[in-house]
Amino acid sequence: MSQVRPLPFFISAYAPTLTATEDEKEALYENLNSVIQSVPYKHKLFILGDFNTRVLRDFSTWPKVLGHHSLCNENPNDLCDLITGL
Repeated sequence: MSQVRPLPFFISAYAPTLTATEDEKEALYENLNSVIQSVPYKHKLFILGDFNTRVLRDFSTWPKVLGHHSLCNENPNDLCDLITGL
C-alpha cells in the first residue's frame, strides 16, 4: 500500500483595514476558517498575508501564538482565536 505524501497548501489572505466594519472583519475570518478546515489534516498548511491586526503582549493568554516580544496593547482577538483553533 502506498502512502500519500503530504502536499503543501498555501493560503494568501489580506484582511480589511482597522477602519472596516465588524461585519467585514468577521466575514474574512469566517471565510478563512472555512478554507483552512477544507485542507486535509496530514497536509502542510502555510498561511500568508497581511492581517491588519495587532496583538496583545499577554504571552500567557496566547502561548502558542505570541512570542515574548509582541509590540502593542490592542487586540482584535479574531486572529489569535483563528490560530489557536487550528
